[in-house]
Amino acid sequence: MIVDLHSVVLLNLADTLTRQSGNSTGLLLGYVLPDKLVVVTSVELAHEDPEYIQERFNLFKDVYPQSTILGRYNLQDKQPTNDLFLTIDESFQPQCYLNGKLVKTVIDSSETEAIATSTITNRKEDKKVDENLNEAVQKITDRMSSLNPSQLVMIANLLTYHGTSTEQRDLSKATADLAILTSQLLG
Repeated sequence: MIVDLHSVVLLNLADTLTRQSGNSTGLLLGYVLPDKLVVVTSVELAHEDPEYIQERFNLFKDVYPQSTILGRYNLQDKQPTNDLFLTIDESFQPQCYLNGKLVKTVIDSSETEAIATSTITNRKEDKKVDENLNEAVQKITDRMSSLNPSQLVMIANLLTYHGTSTEQRDLSKATADLAILTSQLLG
């Protein structure tokens, strides 16, 4: 038996722990295949009322029609239980047993999640965005503090929309206004 754990489950659990919402119970939702158990998502439960649990499950059933309740988890304030083991130390690999047999656990992501994650982590340009944005904001702040009141009024006028809601604003005029504003702000 293999347990295939999607990354959104880990994200949900990490979110619960980060918010430090105290004792937290939730459901593990997914489906069963002949050779593996696939945990697709989880849902945190505000309280353990059977009617509430059924209502929440019905909502998830709309999104994941093939899903069923596979189990529950319980994250307790600073007191981990045997329901779920969380570890930061990658050298420790927890093992689960079912009927005396080792259950292989796979933590996996969908193709979309894998592409999004690798794109975000591999884009060096994104790492420079914060630096460039901070530099631009600092330049604008410095420039604005050095201007006299009449120059500030001129820039404020450039920022004002020059049209009505029924008119289409001319793209070339908007581009020219933006170019003037940029040159005024950046000196």
